[in-house]
Amino acid sequence: MLHYTPETVDFLWQLRLNNSREWFRAHKEDYERLMNRPTRELANALFAHLQEKYPKHDWNLHISRIYRDARRLYGRGPMNDHLWFTLWADREELAAPAYWFSFSPEGWDFGMGCWSQGNLVMDRFRAQLKLDPKPAEALARRLQKQETFTLAGERYKKHRMETTPLLQSWADSKWIGFQCKRDHGDLSFSEQLFDFTRDGIDWLMPYYEYFLTLPAREESVGAEPMLPAPQQQMERFLQVLRETYALYGFTPLDTPLVESADILLAKGGGETEKQIYRFQKGDADLALRFDLTVPLAKYVALHAGELSFPFRRFQIGKVYRGERAQRGRFREFYQADIDVIGDGKLDVANEAEIPAVIYSTFTRLGLEKFRIRVNNRKILNGFYAILGLTDRSGEIMRTVDKLDKIGADKVRELLTGELGIDSGAADEILRFIAITGTNAEVLTALEGWRGRNERFDLGLDELATVVKYLAAFGVPETHFAVDLTIARGLDYYTGTVYETVMLDHPEIGSICSGGRYDNLAEYYTDRQLPGVGISIGVTRLFYVLQEQGLLNPDLPTAPADVLILPMTQDLTAAATAATFLRGRGVRTQIYTEARKMKAKMGYADKLGIPYAAFLGEDEIAAGQITVKDMQTGEQITSGLEEAAARIRAGLAAKNEGRLILG
Repeated sequence: MLHYTPETVDFLWQLRLNNSREWFRAHKEDYERLMNRPTRELANALFAHLQEKYPKHDWNLHISRIYRDARRLYGRGPMNDHLWFTLWADREELAAPAYWFSFSPEGWDFGMGCWSQGNLVMDRFRAQLKLDPKPAEALARRLQKQETFTLAGERYKKHRMETTPLLQSWADSKWIGFQCKRDHGDLSFSEQLFDFTRDGIDWLMPYYEYFLTLPAREESVGAEPMLPAPQQQMERFLQVLRETYALYGFTPLDTPLVESADILLAKGGGETEKQIYRFQKGDADLALRFDLTVPLAKYVALHAGELSFPFRRFQIGKVYRGERAQRGRFREFYQADIDVIGDGKLDVANEAEIPAVIYSTFTRLGLEKFRIRVNNRKILNGFYAILGLTDRSGEIMRTVDKLDKIGADKVRELLTGELGIDSGAADEILRFIAITGTNAEVLTALEGWRGRNERFDLGLDELATVVKYLAAFGVPETHFAVDLTIARGLDYYTGTVYETVMLDHPEIGSICSGGRYDNLAEYYTDRQLPGVGISIGVTRLFYVLQEQGLLNPDLPTAPADVLILPMTQDLTAAATAATFLRGRGVRTQIYTEARKMKAKMGYADKLGIPYAAFLGEDEIAAGQITVKDMQTGEQITSGLEEAAARIRAGLAAKNEGRLILG
């Protein structure tokens, strides 16, 4: 296994001495080779070891990239673009044994502990686990005893590590364990990280087994409510989606949250029935929508006589899936869909424009390193027909769709085992989906199969057309690729299919997916209503961007542009000024509470409100207002019209940045 070398120390000193954006960018490959590649290899080796040693536990690995321009954010410190990773088991249990590791220009930082998402100790421990106070307090006392951390302290003191016992809350979690930090020095220490982690997990497991004897906490169905600042970032995110979709001529639509279960299951098939939330209300068999496409099919079927085709709609709304909750995946989440529905026919050009909309959306948000992967299920169905596997093509595609998650060996095992496909055909399938190269090279390779199946030939023609039109729609080839592994798990896709991945974070999986469907509305009408669409998992993508530190912290997130601070008891002048400013498009709030000026300014500062406006007796008498820029401290007294213009100009400058940094 690779470990950190003396060359790494030299590089880190150079990074500290030459800490500029230009130097950092010029040496990104060295950063990856000397720091991030060994970190990734260590993570994968530990993951494999824990899976083998503790097979009854469901181990998870999460690798993240931390990006900080510390000079820009804090005025000091080096630039970072390093990886860190966490390992944990049994995410849905009460507490999980976990390990985290980070190696950055600041030094080492790693630790181990037992973790509870639901706050394991004291008041929330009692509330969430419904235990009386005595057992909860006894557990807290037991965990606080210093001897719990004896092994950690003795082991890491030998290596001059700063070791800290942890029994504290991080965000909405509790850690019981230890944290180790150390500045750079003897990097031979890195060779022993594997052994330290192995011994540390062994030390944690008895505590973990004890935690498992406690009652499990009640799971929340959805995502945790956001605090105001990230909620403002989410609203900005959604606004970019709405504006971009509208630019391409899509109209907004809303559909019912609750539907008849028969409607939602009519065409879903496959995994759908396992995922929906289903319940009885009187004699009605109801379910919560699991996506926005099936309700759309019903809507179009009901109103086909009133709509103009092709019908282009977008919808942003919550959907519900009863799948296993895990990091970055939720049972209640927002999706943002666009679809084009045709009447009888729908030209293949629409299948190229849909990913072009996604390219435009992500680039407007600021996302740069992503790729839209494109395939056509007619090609796959035709290929399986050539192999004599038509009756099992759907199962094969759902299995192949898991390739990125479980690997080729496991896919082959499922094909020959669960599906009963002979080894020769399984190998042929794996060779076929492994065809790679430029888009032109893949299409050329597929031409070798032409003439052996009519459906295959039609799919190949459609795929070639999509590739041609994608370039015409302004999508550079760096951002889309023909990928024969893409099949999409849902049964209703019949032609072009898409998945979108972040190139720097392939472990996240698809952030946007969709495809062509020809028969989705057949259960609601005899009218042929083909369509093509794509969906962004908004909540999951936002969560990942937030966790990776890729959301621009400099963009305003305040609920108001200006906070008026009246200096007199009579609020008439303040109300008049607020009305005037709101009429000029300035979001305005009046602070009405009778508190000291320091508390009022603290309120504006904590909310991040960019401007504070003062109205004292002198300003009121002169018909003026004093406006202070909270960032620069500049303070100007002027008339309301001039103040509104200056605030709007300042806000325009503050809002110039992109939402996503990367």
